[in-house]
Amino acid sequence: MNKVALSIDIEDWYHGPAVIGSSFSKYKTINDFEKENDFEFHKLNKYIQRILEILKTYDVKATFFIIGDLANRYPEIVTSIIKDKHEIGCHGMYHYSKYDPAEDKMRYPADEFKEMTLASKKILEDQSGQQVNGYRAPGAYVCGEMIDILEDCGFSYDSSVCVNSIYKKSGGSLRGVDTKPYTPKKGSLEKNNENNERTILEFPWSYYKLFNFKFPTAGGPFLRFFGSTYISRGIKQSLKRGHTGFYSHAIDISEEEFPQLGKHRPFYFLIKGKMVEKRLIRLIKKFKDQISTYQEILNEINVS
Repeated sequence: MNKVALSIDIEDWYHGPAVIGSSFSKYKTINDFEKENDFEFHKLNKYIQRILEILKTYDVKATFFIIGDLANRYPEIVTSIIKDKHEIGCHGMYHYSKYDPAEDKMRYPADEFKEMTLASKKILEDQSGQQVNGYRAPGAYVCGEMIDILEDCGFSYDSSVCVNSIYKKSGGSLRGVDTKPYTPKKGSLEKNNENNERTILEFPWSYYKLFNFKFPTAGGPFLRFFGSTYISRGIKQSLKRGHTGFYSHAIDISEEEFPQLGKHRPFYFLIKGKMVEKRLIRLIKKFKDQISTYQEILNEINVS
């Protein structure tokens, strides 16, 4: 039976690209943000705990992609997640996007990306006692160079590629890629059909194909704006191709009011809270028997 990897990205509202970490952010770094704003972790933690309650209620395990800086500031995040035996993945050190798809270029050097990624990986491994094998690019902005560096850092998989006909967050071609896990070529995100060995897999996200159009159905924003029926169609169709993945954020179910910082994406969190929580629960109930962590799927692939 094909599985859908359920993952939860642990980030706060200020990690959005309009605030920090992108070419159009209001603040260049997290330190710049901190000079003018207060961190209120208790609000984020409330929704992390609620997500954990939901997963426990339906007896499913998920992969939590966590920002290293958040874990460093608030180690109780990792403690509460591993207590329930979920998988820990890396979501970067500060949620800074390395790749800029608008200009098709790297935003900072490869050695800096590697240094920050290894620092985040170490924080998460030290706190969890787990080997952190998975990575998700901040904002899902990913390119082949990043995959090569992640492999050098000891990651076994990445889950950032979103094949769709609406927008592009990936560098280079995605030729031959759909929603199944695959081995990428060196220096590329294209599918590797050659026989050279790699130690890293890419887990693309689900999509819904209608005629020749591919509509993204994997992430929290699509759950918030388009509902669970739309997401369910994409997951169901993608499962026919093979293993696939779906993610949400803990803050997707937040009922707090977020400041509208920056001139981009002013309505990004227009829909959130209890309505989104109900949608997430409907998906969990529908696919309960097929929900898995990325590591469990990886183990199954390696055995087969």
